[in-house]
Amino acid sequence: MNSLFTLRSANRIANLTCGRIEAVYRDIYDSTTNYHDFLASFDYCAEILCNNSPERADIVSLKQLLEEEGYQALGMADQDEEPDEIGKAETKPRTSEQQWQKALIMGVLFELSNIVRRFKFNAILLPQVRYHKDGYNDDFISSPQALMRLLERNADCNALVLQPRERPYINRVTIFDAFPYFGIALRQVEQWPAVLFWNHAIGAAAFVPVKDEDELDYVFILAQEDDAFFKLNAYAESKMPQNHYLMHLSDLHFGARKTQTQLDHLEEVVERQVASLDPRDTIGFVVTGDSVNSPTDASVSAVRKYVEFLDIIGQDEAMFVIGNHDINRFGLALRHKNQIWSHISGGYPKLKVIDDIHAIFMLFNSNTGGMLAQGEVGSAQMLAMREQLSEIEDLEKYMLIAVLHHHVAAASYYANVYGNEQWREEVGKYKGREKFKRLKDADAFLEFLREFNTRFILHGHKHIPIVIDMDDVYVIACGSTSGKNKDYRSYNMLKFSDRTLTCTQFVEQKPDAKVDRQDIMTLAIDY
Repeated sequence: MNSLFTLRSANRIANLTCGRIEAVYRDIYDSTTNYHDFLASFDYCAEILCNNSPERADIVSLKQLLEEEGYQALGMADQDEEPDEIGKAETKPRTSEQQWQKALIMGVLFELSNIVRRFKFNAILLPQVRYHKDGYNDDFISSPQALMRLLERNADCNALVLQPRERPYINRVTIFDAFPYFGIALRQVEQWPAVLFWNHAIGAAAFVPVKDEDELDYVFILAQEDDAFFKLNAYAESKMPQNHYLMHLSDLHFGARKTQTQLDHLEEVVERQVASLDPRDTIGFVVTGDSVNSPTDASVSAVRKYVEFLDIIGQDEAMFVIGNHDINRFGLALRHKNQIWSHISGGYPKLKVIDDIHAIFMLFNSNTGGMLAQGEVGSAQMLAMREQLSEIEDLEKYMLIAVLHHHVAAASYYANVYGNEQWREEVGKYKGREKFKRLKDADAFLEFLREFNTRFILHGHKHIPIVIDMDDVYVIACGSTSGKNKDYRSYNMLKFSDRTLTCTQFVEQKPDAKVDRQDIMTLAIDY
């Protein structure tokens, strides 16, 4: 083949197995690179099917049809809605020729979808992502020979097996417009190599880590049995550690929309993620400020209902810090007084110790100073936190995580994220142009955190979902879980397991959007 079959290529085919034809159309006509990669995917599908299979000939014919269209349809995926000068959608009708071109291409994708949807089950072979100084030891699942051996041993199993042949960026995987079951595997990237099985017709999926060739063969034998997904999930559960998740939410902005609708949407986000966890896993919640749009009685009442909901689901009481919107009308601070919400949520700073994961969360009020929406922690809080930490026995055994609302890094950091350029470009559309300021006392605050070997900082504020590395202090920004001022909503799933934090950022279209899309970035960090 002329092009490597990547994780993104596998995601396109996986989307077709789920009937998500529009998603594939948008993706392949997003760039010339994506277009040619998709043509190579036809070669891959033909390669892994039996030479005598009628589907092989059909795939070759469908590729020829798509090649005949060439670049004529390139860029049509976004032509219906173009942003105008104020960022709103402006409808531009297609010409009859363009409509015909799209119909033809969608027909090609529909036929290919019919081919790949006929299998009893589908699988993606997931390569090792974690970097090891001794190199990678996953040839049994990542080499071309491994795929051919697997297909020969399971020639009659009626399965579609996808094998990415390009390793993702070290410790990090990013997938745009992910197919419905990919999130299960992405938030467990530290467990790769693994196999993700699914059958969209019955709505079933299983993520199974594998350590060698024998185990790989064994899980494919399980996949062919009756009650396959029950057995696969039971086997995976028997070998997976118990994990603790922390769902990071932020910038809910209750009061900006109809309260009940907003409450329903935010509850649905949590319920969907919790339902996909292993029953043995535990989960807690942290909200990094701007829970309300303005501190009115109605908004605060709505937040209290949401807090009650989180406390029922979580194993621990939900953690909250306050943002500029929680204490000031429109979020603009002229005087840092009358902080109503701080009286409701309790005084700051404060500690939350979770012994199960050997972690201490340091919660700060970053609204003590700074003009307008800038923010400041203040020396008094740092001194008070120092005193609280001094009372913790064996402090060095704990991982320290700082939690606040405002930014500790300037906008330029968020505009230049090494190894994650595509995420920055496709998700953070305004990064680099946004002129936000970091904390007024950011340097002093960072110096304080480094003194105690703090590894992670959680924050919200400017609705930017991203992770940046500031000299081994990882800054994890959530974005807005309600989608305030964006066309998407975002949240993070933080998994603590075996001294590793796996941060998975979910960015998805809001419920009222015309497009059904979820982008996912995951990063595994040892601590």
